[in-house]
Amino acid sequence: MIVDCKMKAAVTIVLHLSTILLGVSAKNNVPVLIWDPQSPPGSLPSVPSLQSLSFKAFEKYLNDFHPDNIILFLQDMVSIEDLTAHTEFSYLSEWVREHKALYLPSVEDPSNLIDSFTQKGYHVQKVETGSSLAALDLKKDNNLVIVKLPDTKNNNDRSEALRKSDEVMASTLSKIDQMRNFKVIFTAVTSSLEEEEELEHTRIARSLKATPDKMLGMHAGECTRVYMSNDMTLTYAHNNTIVRGPWPEIKASNDSEDCGDDRQVIIMKYRDTTIGITEFDKLNLELRFTTAGGSWSLSEAIIHSIIAEFKIVNLNVAGSGISGIPIGRSYSCSSEIVLKGLEEHGAEVTLTFNGLQIQAFSTDKSKFGPSFDCVGFFTVPIWCGLLASFLAATILLWALYMLAEVKTMDRFDDPKGTPIVFTNVQE
Repeated sequence: MIVDCKMKAAVTIVLHLSTILLGVSAKNNVPVLIWDPQSPPGSLPSVPSLQSLSFKAFEKYLNDFHPDNIILFLQDMVSIEDLTAHTEFSYLSEWVREHKALYLPSVEDPSNLIDSFTQKGYHVQKVETGSSLAALDLKKDNNLVIVKLPDTKNNNDRSEALRKSDEVMASTLSKIDQMRNFKVIFTAVTSSLEEEEELEHTRIARSLKATPDKMLGMHAGECTRVYMSNDMTLTYAHNNTIVRGPWPEIKASNDSEDCGDDRQVIIMKYRDTTIGITEFDKLNLELRFTTAGGSWSLSEAIIHSIIAEFKIVNLNVAGSGISGIPIGRSYSCSSEIVLKGLEEHGAEVTLTFNGLQIQAFSTDKSKFGPSFDCVGFFTVPIWCGLLASFLAATILLWALYMLAEVKTMDRFDDPKGTPIVFTNVQE
């Protein structure tokens, strides 16, 4: 019995030690995606799903792609769950589906690829998020371009950060893939699983320290207030392609305004914003208001940007419905408000507000005034109900009237009296 107990204890210790060692060894194990944008899907060697690959084994798989030129998209943290259980990587999923691609679920420290290819004589260049690709000095062959993707560790919304990384990859490939025949690698420095607990503590601490003064979607100044319950949607033509995407409120920066007596302006500023596949370092939305006869109206809406393909857009606000609002009251609309205009190069641009409350010439800095809603009391369903009720009431009244008009006999036969005789009068 004593021997059995010792054996069981020894086995337990060995299992615990092996678990710890496996956990330690797996700390730097991260998934890797390799694909060739120039090749259609084809047969590739099978990869064991539960086996951790060494860096040398990883290089053997990479050699099957004949990597003369490489783009390495490097995330700070990523895990298998990020690539399999989430939908943030929409562009990435499409590339893997439509091209020759290989997924390696667990590779030991694939970031060593940088040192390895540097020793092999590759021309290494690094690109930070938001920087221009025009300054890249590419050689004929043996280029390694390292693109550092947006940080996820210090972002409160990890899904949004991963979606941003997906958009950065799409934008980069659309520009750089025209220069050289590149093979593409997506991986990370470390696994996100080991940081999950630390991230949760960080996010909780941030949320406790956060001040409620700045609510997401709120743009409040001295005289104007704008609240967007959902992100706006921007649609525009870019390189003969229609691009549509959300205008994220999470990228909002400091606003500015001009509070005049008969004219007021608010400029909502956004920084490092990606819409569709286009990156905007600076993107501003300017709203101008005028007042007349005790009411205020939205007179102009202008989009400002500094990129070559998309600069200044004057939007047509005539159909917005934001006009004739009594001073002291706000305008709200839960349905879509669509503004259209032409960019100075002739491209058609559409801006859609997906839930908006707005007020100008406000005297109360702390809150909106009573709401003047875009949906009136007599909506289509209400009109239909009233018409149906009116029709039913009309039919009922007509039926009662017809019943009231029925004539009954005013005299009846009395068995004990003289019978009623109707004389047949003939001419």
